[in-house]
Amino acid sequence: ENMKVLMESRDYETLLGNSGEPDTWQQVDVDGLAGGGTTGIWTQQGSRGCQQIVTVCGFNVGQQNNWLITQHISRHTTTLLPQITVIVEYEFSDCETVMNCARTFSVWKYDNSTVDATLARDTSKYTQVAAIAPEDTTGSVRQNETIVIDFSGSETGFYLAIRDEGSCLLILRVLVFYYVCPAITENLIIHPEILAP
Repeated sequence: ENMKVLMESRDYETLLGNSGEPDTWQQVDVDGLAGGGTTGIWTQQGSRGCQQIVTVCGFNVGQQNNWLITQHISRHTTTLLPQITVIVEYEFSDCETVMNCARTFSVWKYDNSTVDATLARDTSKYTQVAAIAPEDTTGSVRQNETIVIDFSGSETGFYLAIRDEGSCLLILRVLVFYYVCPAITENLIIHPEILAP
């Protein structure tokens, strides 16, 4: 198999919780504006089949800065990570008629070889890898969108984060993987599996 999965959100029974590393994701409400409840922070909505859905919708309680941070992602080796591919499936609620409701979000990474859930909550350590907006912003019907992001790492592991700044957003799936050239045998010579360039 040419694709090696590092993380698949559909493999979780729950994405958000109190158990922390390595079982669940974290949410960081940098702005502190949760509207007196869960509005304005990431919450787990439930599931659709195998999809564990995480959502945020806090545009109506002030300027937002909400981070959804995965557990530590690593190949569990001492070698640097290869080129990483991330697939994010998402959906925006219809809010183009509402002022201050954004239809964008961004994806960030924090290269770190060690597992440290407390350190991972420091959003100043993250580097942006993508800014996402839907292709069609005119429709009033919710549409599932998929974005593919490629980046390389400078450590043996990393944390991935999704940042919301005032949208009504559902994250349907996050898949993280890399490619390899599979092992082959040719003329009685065994060529081992190697990382794809």
